[in-house]
Amino acid sequence: MIKIEKVKNRPVYDITVNKNHNFYANNILVHNCAEIVEATGVTKTQKAILENKELLEKLGLGEFWGQEEVNETAVCNLASLALPKFINKNKTYNFNKLYDIAYDAIVNLNNVIDVNFYPSPSAKFSNLCHRPVGLGVQGLADVFFQLGLPYESEEAKQLNKDIFETIYYASIKASCDLAKVQGTYATYEGSPISQGKFQFDLWGTKPSKRWDWDKLREEVKKYGVRNSLTTCIMPTASTASILGNEASCEAQTSNMYTRSVLSGTFIMVNKYLVKELVKLGLWNENLRKKIIAENGSVQNVPEVPTNLKEIFKTVYEIKQRDVIEMAADRGAFIDQTQSMNIFMDSPNFAKLTAMHFYGWGRRNLMTNENGEVIIPQGENIQVIYDSEGKARCYKDKRYTLKTGIYYLRNKSAADAVKFTVQQDTAKKTVEEQMAEISCSLDSDPGECMACGS
Repeated sequence: MIKIEKVKNRPVYDITVNKNHNFYANNILVHNCAEIVEATGVTKTQKAILENKELLEKLGLGEFWGQEEVNETAVCNLASLALPKFINKNKTYNFNKLYDIAYDAIVNLNNVIDVNFYPSPSAKFSNLCHRPVGLGVQGLADVFFQLGLPYESEEAKQLNKDIFETIYYASIKASCDLAKVQGTYATYEGSPISQGKFQFDLWGTKPSKRWDWDKLREEVKKYGVRNSLTTCIMPTASTASILGNEASCEAQTSNMYTRSVLSGTFIMVNKYLVKELVKLGLWNENLRKKIIAENGSVQNVPEVPTNLKEIFKTVYEIKQRDVIEMAADRGAFIDQTQSMNIFMDSPNFAKLTAMHFYGWGRRNLMTNENGEVIIPQGENIQVIYDSEGKARCYKDKRYTLKTGIYYLRNKSAADAVKFTVQQDTAKKTVEEQMAEISCSLDSDPGECMACGS
C-alpha cells in the first residue's frame, strides 16, 4: 500500500489474471473474479421489459408502464418433499412416485406466483419476471434409517444422487410443460438453459440413464421453461419437526434430546433406533439412561450392536468430508443452492481452512518416491499455477460447492452434569417397553402435545 486518496466516483476494476484467475499475494492464494462489470441504474433486460407495454400487461405488471427503472427484490416460493413417504414396503425407493409428486409440486408453486401477495412493488416485479420456485426436501436421514444405510455408506451416497436427479428431472419437465402452454419467463433468453444447458452440464457431471435427459433437452430447446429456478435445499427446521423428520439433508444431531414448545419440554428419541432395539429385546430404562449420559450417542454404549452404531451415528460422528461430497453430488441437480451445515467438535483455524478449501474443490498435490510433483489428469481437474508457472495445487470441479457453508455448528465448551440419570437395571416386559415409546411410534402428531405445532 502506497497511499489512500479520496477521489470522485469512477469505475473500479479488480486484478484480472487470465485462465485460472488465481494469484499469490504475500504468499496467500487469492481467487478473484474473472471481471467486474460496472452496472448502475436500469439493465438492458429490465429496460426492454419496462418499455414493452404489451409484455408488462401480459405479465400482470401493467402498473410499471412508464417507469424508468425498478429496484428488484428477490423472491422465491418454497416447498419441501418428505422423502420417507416414498419408501416401499419391501424397503426399496419409489422413484416414479417421487417424480409424480415433484412434478405436481412445481405446477402448484408456479401457480402461487400468480396468486401470491407481495409486500412491495419490487418483489412483485422480480417474481413475475423471473418466476423462480424452490422445491426442496426433508428427511433424507430418515430414509437412510428406514433402509438401514449408514449415512457415509456408498449405497446412501448413490441413493442421494438418484433422489435429487429424479426431483430435478421432474421439475424441469413440469416447467417445460408449463412453458408449452403459458410461455417462458420474461428473462429466459440468454440463460444457460435457453442454450440447452442443464445444471449438471454446468457442473461438468453426467446424469444416470434412469431418465431420458436427451429427449427433455430437445423439448426445452423448443419450448423453454416457465421458471428461472426450480430446485433448492432449504433448512426446513420447523416443518420437518412437525412431520417428524430430520431437517433437510442433515444427519441427526442426537438420538435423544429435549424439545421445548409452548406446552412444555419433552424428551424426544430416535424412533427408528428404538424400534430396532425393541426388536432385539435390548430397550429398557437402563439403556435409555446410558444414551442420555452419552448426549444421545450410542457409540460408547456396549449393549448396542455394531451395525446399529454405524446406522445411528450423530452428525458429529460423521466425517464432514462425506457431508461435503454428498452435497456436491446432489448440487449438480440443484439449480439454486443448498443450505448445508458443517458440524465440528472444537473447530480451529486449520480445520476451517481445510473444510473451506475442500468445499471449494482445492486439493494438495502429491509427490512420488523421488519427490517429484504428480500432476493429476482428468476432465474435472484444474491445476492451479503460481506466477512462475509452478503447480501449487489442483481443483476437483466435482466437489465445488456454490455455497460452501450455511452454518458452522460446534459442541458447547461445557457439558451439564446429568444428576437425574441414575443407573437402574430393572427389567421391563415388552408391553411396558412399547407403552413407553408409543407416542414416538404410533400417535397422531396432530394430537400429540410433544409433536404438534
